[in-house]
Amino acid sequence: MRLFGLVLFVAGAAAVWVILGSVIRDWLNGLPVATPFSVVWITCLIGGLSAVSGAMVFVRLVIRPEEPPTSADTRAPDRNTRLWCRWLHASALGGYLIPFAHIALPVIIWLSKRHLHPFVDANGRAAFNFQISTTLLALIGLFFSVFVIGLLAMVAVAIMHLIMTLVAARRATRCELPAFPLTINVF
Repeated sequence: MRLFGLVLFVAGAAAVWVILGSVIRDWLNGLPVATPFSVVWITCLIGGLSAVSGAMVFVRLVIRPEEPPTSADTRAPDRNTRLWCRWLHASALGGYLIPFAHIALPVIIWLSKRHLHPFVDANGRAAFNFQISTTLLALIGLFFSVFVIGLLAMVAVAIMHLIMTLVAARRATRCELPAFPLTINVF
C-alpha cells in the first residue's frame, strides 16, 4: 500500500509537471494556451488530485499512530500543556503572513511538544488535519476562480479558517478537544 501511494504521488506530480510545462512553453512561444476545462486543465486537475491523494496515503502509512496513552497519561492537562495547545492552534494564523506557515508552524509545535501530554498530541493531529483540509479547499476554490463561485469559495474558506482557528485556540485553553468542520482525517 505504501508503494501504491508513492507511485500515485509520483505519477500525478509528473503529469502535472509535464502538462504545465508544455502550457508554459506554448505561452512563452506565443502559441494559444488551452482554455479552462479543456483536456489539458482537466488532466492537470486529475494529476494534482492523484498526487495529493497519493501523498496522503503514503504519509498516513509511513507515520503510524502512536500507542494509546497509559493510565499514567490520563491526568488532566496542566496550564503549560494548555498554553502549548493554544499556541499550536494560534500559530496557524501565521499563514496569513507567510505562505504555508499555517501548516508548518503547528506541525513544528506538535512534533516538538507531543511528548508532554496526549492532549497536545490530539490537538496537533486535529490542527494538522484541519490545515490540510482548508488548503485543499482553497486550492479547489482557486481552480474554480475562473468563475465568481471560486472566489466566493476562497473567501468563505479563509473566513472559516480564521474563525475555527480562534475557536480551537479558545477550546484548547478550556481543556476541550477541537471540533473542526469539513476536515479530512489524514492522521
